[in-house]
Amino acid sequence: MNRKAAQVVTLFVVLMTCSAFLLSQVQSGLRLSPPGVKVGNVPLYGEKGNVIARTSVILPQSVPGFVVDNPPITQGEISVLPTDTTFGRRRYRTEDGFNAQINTILMGTDRTSIHTPDFCIRGQGWQINGTEKITIPMSKPVPYDLRVLKVSTSFFTRAEGKPVQLSGIFIYWFVADGHVTCSREERMWLSARELFTKARLQRWAYISYFSICLPGQENVCAERLTAFIQQTVPEFQVPVEKPSGNGSQSAQSILADLKS
Repeated sequence: MNRKAAQVVTLFVVLMTCSAFLLSQVQSGLRLSPPGVKVGNVPLYGEKGNVIARTSVILPQSVPGFVVDNPPITQGEISVLPTDTTFGRRRYRTEDGFNAQINTILMGTDRTSIHTPDFCIRGQGWQINGTEKITIPMSKPVPYDLRVLKVSTSFFTRAEGKPVQLSGIFIYWFVADGHVTCSREERMWLSARELFTKARLQRWAYISYFSICLPGQENVCAERLTAFIQQTVPEFQVPVEKPSGNGSQSAQSILADLKS
């Protein structure tokens, strides 16, 4: 291991240790940053039609050309995720069959709200066929590049005794006040830096878009989902001045901060 790599590893260990200590002090004055998504008094419902939360992430209530409904938050999600988790969920459909569901999970003081997306995908019976980083050009509120992870999935079931295959396009990223990234590693670096340098806990939100299509329609589905992201994200994601890059750049910036 060369000297530079050793410094990064050492720094990582120090930051993680400090992070663990600071997180233990949440109830003793650690500040919680504002969220990177809009939150308001819009109730969410469970599987039995009961109100499970009076506040939620405010997703678009209407989009031209789409019929909108509100899928419930499942009891499994409620029981597994921390009690201070804030949800947002809506499903959008067009007359020609295109569908898209937006899910948002916003952490409170417990960072375990932001979990591994792969766990959710496989937990619902979908098979992951491939993952790639893509860039979505955004025009609102200002031009910028939104870096996301696109996951190609498939689902196998039976209908009328015959095997049926479905395909799915899953696109996700993370956002906090002032930062947008699709890298789990970078999110951890940024969180550690905020804790270490400002004694502040970033309130990350995990944003995902999911669309189901028939095999062979994946490219068209991905294009329409991308266009839908461009149309709807500015409605609920708080603007950031400069989206984040990648984990290695964040590590370098932390080293620079410590040297300054």
